[in-house]
Amino acid sequence: MKQLWLTARLDIVESLRTRWFLIYTGVFGGNVALLFLFGLTESRVLGFIGLSRLLVTYIQLTMAILPIFVLITTVRSVAGDREAGVFEYLLSLPVSLGAWFWGKILGRYIVIFAPVFLAMLASVIIALFKEIDVPWGMFGYYTALLAAMACCFLGLGMLISSIARSTNMAQGAAFMTWLVLLLFLDLCSA
Repeated sequence: MKQLWLTARLDIVESLRTRWFLIYTGVFGGNVALLFLFGLTESRVLGFIGLSRLLVTYIQLTMAILPIFVLITTVRSVAGDREAGVFEYLLSLPVSLGAWFWGKILGRYIVIFAPVFLAMLASVIIALFKEIDVPWGMFGYYTALLAAMACCFLGLGMLISSIARSTNMAQGAAFMTWLVLLLFLDLCSA
């Protein structure tokens, strides 16, 4: 179990140093800031008003943006380590393959879910300061939805990364997967 947490910690530290994490955090934090800036909490559409309107819009944006970020960054994980020769290096360390793999998944999940959740939490904190009613049930439901969506796409990304022989092939497959799933999202909403 210690090996799993050490691997997760290593993946978190590695991810925090990359530019994609800063861009990823900025995109979701910026979305919330822009939604407040454009006065979305003052509008009423289809019965949604206040913070519930903002949360609905945020979830819609997240459903389109989160999968591509998760897939593209995750597919480099195993395929990149395979190309860099990390597997051979693992043989010399007392880390089992299972602890390494699940540690990477756990670390990556924390890095993927934290900015999305913190942006939504920031919207609730801003709403409390502005004395806007907070729909706690909707906040809990959307948090669970984001957690499940992050887990689903992280699993798809790790699967693609494990199967692909190169990082380029993995990124191409991840992009095609995102396009196909985006197509289904459009078909379901029509």
